[in-house]
Amino acid sequence: PGGDAKQPVSGRAFSLGTDTLRAGSRRRYLHGLHSWALWIRSKAVTNADPSEPVEVTTTEVVVDGVRSLVRESAPDGRDRDREAVVFVHGNPGSSEDWSDLLPQAGQFTRAIAPDMPGYGKADRPKDFDYTVPGYGRHFAKLLKQLAVEKVHLVLHDFGGSWGLDFASNHPDQILSFTFFNSGV
Repeated sequence: PGGDAKQPVSGRAFSLGTDTLRAGSRRRYLHGLHSWALWIRSKAVTNADPSEPVEVTTTEVVVDGVRSLVRESAPDGRDRDREAVVFVHGNPGSSEDWSDLLPQAGQFTRAIAPDMPGYGKADRPKDFDYTVPGYGRHFAKLLKQLAVEKVHLVLHDFGGSWGLDFASNHPDQILSFTFFNSGV
């Protein structure tokens, strides 16, 4: 209560455009993500009808014995595109965090959101390398199995670190970054 609106109350705040969002303000956070989706859709060249819903499918991908649930959406005939918008959740999230954006992004491009090891419906093996480089390596192999060669990364929280690790080792695959509440 009181004070400068740009000062974090809980010690965690981030900016999205001109709005400052505080941790725990899920409604405003999702509004920001929705605004991002509308902006990115306005920049896309597509024949997709934005009034038509795009189905979100789920599949499982196994990387080095670690199973991850993967949610995907895409316009008809684009589900195997080698370029994709890839959403990476943070802690304690999962691919479900992106459930409002996947069908929107999927109206014009292939959109993917995996559950990273230890989160959501992914395996939680004791011998997984639960470090930033470990997650970066897992992510690279996951994208390879999904036949994704070029990515627009949308990263939240821990996903920012994991995505940056991936990017530092695969700079030729990066088309763009979008960060939400990431310590970058």
